[in-house]
Amino acid sequence: MFVHDYLINTTLRFSKKTALIFGDQKFTYDDLLQHTYGIALELDNHGVKRHDRVIIHGDPSVETIASIFSCSLLGAAFIILHPELRSERLEYIIKDSDPKAVLISEDKEELYISVKRTVILESTKKSKSGPDPARSLD
Repeated sequence: MFVHDYLINTTLRFSKKTALIFGDQKFTYDDLLQHTYGIALELDNHGVKRHDRVIIHGDPSVETIASIFSCSLLGAAFIILHPELRSERLEYIIKDSDPKAVLISEDKEELYISVKRTVILESTKKSKSGPDPARSLD
């Protein structure tokens, strides 16, 4: 059983129950699964496949959690970076890991302006239609 299987199985049983709470926002298992599929689709559009590496760099958020499930769904390995990582170390990690994609929160955009394959995770606002889960920096 893979990490994403736990989310899918739990969503089948408890789709409308609260899965995550961030501040005053609540997300059901169904919300989390839909967000996971959206990010996985964006990663797939960027060519991420099984065994590829994906860097996830952002503050603790629903986007970060959905990114982990998305990588698992695609069979990609994920590398989670501390939100306050310094740029020198960041450059080394990117060069050493050679990720297929880099998922970042909007506030990290300036650190990655020169990095190809960067996908920005859009901030999640609780709504019926919801935002696009990710956009490309390219």
